[in-house]
Amino acid sequence: MIKKLMLYVSLIILSTATSNIHAVPINGTIQFSSDSWSTDLSTLTVNNPLTIVSKTGDMAGETTATMFYLDYAPFSALDPLWTSNNFSFAIDSVNIHVNSLDIVVLSGTGTVSSAIIGLEDTLGTWSFSATDFEGGTIDWSSSTATAPVPEPATMLLLGFGLIGIGCLARKKFHT
Repeated sequence: MIKKLMLYVSLIILSTATSNIHAVPINGTIQFSSDSWSTDLSTLTVNNPLTIVSKTGDMAGETTATMFYLDYAPFSALDPLWTSNNFSFAIDSVNIHVNSLDIVVLSGTGTVSSAIIGLEDTLGTWSFSATDFEGGTIDWSSSTATAPVPEPATMLLLGFGLIGIGCLARKKFHT
């Protein structure tokens, strides 16, 4: 009887310890605009503060944003490119689609990070387009098509449960 009680107590402790350990990818989009920008065909500078035009998902609560300069020809990584209340975005790659003093169109990939507990760094895509007639627009969206990977503690709990069932079944058949 004491062995059963110890087994149940152990399983309860393991399940309690692992139930709150869970990080999920950041999901959502955010779009910024600025009233002016400039380029020398290699560095992009956007005037701050940025205006948040739209936001969805985990980013729906964001109210302010700041963008830093971007060296894009040649590309020089900047961490972060932009920050908001709870998120920041670091660029991993840049694709130059149009590059002139009047029009700039860029896109690429990067990683968004969050100050919110329970959200993990997530790969995403970004794009920037601007003309001399209007301010720049920056879009960010996450790509969360990857399957979640079980945490080791969850697998450990499952293993202990299977061992416990196996021991109980063995004991029942041998008595």
